[in-house]
Amino acid sequence: MVIFPEKVEVKKDQPDPNVGIATPLAELLEATRRVDVLIYDPSAPYIQRLVQEGTLKATDVTVQPSAEQKRRIVHALGGQFALTVRAAWSEKPPMLPRPPKGKKVDPNLLQNLPTTSVIQVSAVWMPIEGGRTWQAQLESQPVQRALPRGGMTVDPVSTARTAASNLVTRLIAEPMAVLARVDITRQEAQAAAPSGTTSPDDADTLMKQFLEEGQKYARAGDLANAIESYRKAADAKPTDPEPRRRLIEAYLQRRMEDAALAEGMRAVQIVSDSTPLLLALADAYMSANRLDEAETMYRRMLERDPEKVVAWLHLGDLLWNRARITEAEECYEQAAQKSPTNTEPLMRLAKLHLARAQFARAQDVVGRLYALLPEEDETRRGEVYASLADGVETGMTQLAQRIQEAIASYSNGEVTLETLFRTLKALEAQSNDLQRFTQSLKPIPRVLDAHQRFLLAGSLLQQSLGSLLSFAETKETRYQEEGILLRSECLRELANASRALRTALAGQR
Repeated sequence: MVIFPEKVEVKKDQPDPNVGIATPLAELLEATRRVDVLIYDPSAPYIQRLVQEGTLKATDVTVQPSAEQKRRIVHALGGQFALTVRAAWSEKPPMLPRPPKGKKVDPNLLQNLPTTSVIQVSAVWMPIEGGRTWQAQLESQPVQRALPRGGMTVDPVSTARTAASNLVTRLIAEPMAVLARVDITRQEAQAAAPSGTTSPDDADTLMKQFLEEGQKYARAGDLANAIESYRKAADAKPTDPEPRRRLIEAYLQRRMEDAALAEGMRAVQIVSDSTPLLLALADAYMSANRLDEAETMYRRMLERDPEKVVAWLHLGDLLWNRARITEAEECYEQAAQKSPTNTEPLMRLAKLHLARAQFARAQDVVGRLYALLPEEDETRRGEVYASLADGVETGMTQLAQRIQEAIASYSNGEVTLETLFRTLKALEAQSNDLQRFTQSLKPIPRVLDAHQRFLLAGSLLQQSLGSLLSFAETKETRYQEEGILLRSECLRELANASRALRTALAGQR
């Protein structure tokens, strides 16, 4: 296959939407379709060599070759398909910001684009040996990144890779005969068809052999060889979803989100009724930050199988990530109802409430959680304590920070003493709820010292707030000084508690 990237003319103060799109597109097609891909470059040595040999005419080697010239170029290279890709702004492209005095802004960096900017990607797929030309269009949002001092910038590499991934997905999913080579490779099609030479038992045995081999590599941390073994297992038995699910997970562990997505799209074309496979594809969308597609996939799975607890959990995680807290909470509650003896939904609920400083609600959930944990299972109880203690540490740290901010606002004359009193009173209520939550935890013997330190830190925080409230009522500075000192001692003891917990858990491992 030969990719012909079309260059879009842009002004000096406008970013080029074509930056780097051909390279990730070629990598994705090679990684997921196992085809050889070349990116057309008229100045490349392999093109010049063809001209010197007389295989290609010099007049055919142009910057923007015509459709017929593309056919001749691909034919001379021994290829079978030409893929022309063009990216352009769907509307008037945004202006780049003015550079600082004496400096230049590289227009290729796509910096500071408004979130409304959309790249229109178009592709023309042309089989060289005949067949109907196929065209596709899609819109791709630029990938935004936060700047260290606020504001947003656009990552050109991630933007190009996202556009390429979206295009590969379209190529794989399009149910047209002309795309058969992209939809299902010839090797897979032959393996999926009935064969007179390989029995189902032999194929199953071979698949299991490669699966076990892949698992050994994965346990050893050798993901490259694990991926190769899982690929061989999928080739041995294309209609079995398990090798493909493992392959997707291995890609994700190696942070190859684009390859995982493309493999998932191909897999569901072959095995469309596998819920674990759909879940793996949804997780790939999630990892690639394509949250709309991930949410759609999770909801599709739950329509087919409302009892699928893991889908409820993953959908809840996604919604939490999108700050749709009420919906996330409902998903975790649904998971808890579907599997009443499963502790994972309750753990997620507790963490959600802790993250929102809803310590009383978190305490209620933890009561339900501990009712499911066997007293003799110290390993699991230790894991639960460590996870919840992390929420305690975060909660205390945030409360201490808010105390400091409240005192600073009053000292700077930004708020009145009355406002300071109301703020501290609200923080005191939260601090009391947090301390009751900490007291409700059930530490195993190994972490008892850390637990006592967490309780002491919470008590110091309560005392700090008591002194500062006295200051807000009396204006006596000794109470203010005492409160600030107690706050510092709270943070010091909190650090000791965290250190003691880590030491205890390291000894357990």
